[in-house]
Amino acid sequence: MRKKFAKFTIIAVFAMLGGAVSNMILVASAPVLAEGLKKSSYLLLFDDYNKKGIEAYVYNGYPAQNFYAKDGKIRLQQGLYNAPGEDGLPMIAMSDNNGDLKMLLRLAGKNESPVIIMKDNQHRDRLVFGLDLNSPAQDPFMAAIDASGRKNLVFGNY
Repeated sequence: MRKKFAKFTIIAVFAMLGGAVSNMILVASAPVLAEGLKKSSYLLLFDDYNKKGIEAYVYNGYPAQNFYAKDGKIRLQQGLYNAPGEDGLPMIAMSDNNGDLKMLLRLAGKNESPVIIMKDNQHRDRLVFGLDLNSPAQDPFMAAIDASGRKNLVFGNY
């Protein structure tokens, strides 16, 4: 009985030592993991039902997120513009079940005014409303754009 207990004890001790050593070898230390996270510019969240899920990334200093439906088509985007005159301004874009952009909420113009843009199935701006883009008074405006592209101002300046 003593021999069996001694063998069991020796096996248990070596098993614990082996586990401890393999844990030190295979698991990255906290500073290494933290460094990797600091340098990452892309994150993907998904599950078994949605392989694309949510993308979050930073490109040239500008963060953005894309949300995908289960069919892999984009439905929602949010991020910051990186174009001249719009540098760093936020936007939220919503797409239909085909992945086509239908509505855009953004800040625009000299005043960095809030604007909502609604688009038709041909990707044309059809209804635009918000606050005046350039006037210090920032009065509200609404413009309807017909199928030929002609702007019809309902009220305000756009």
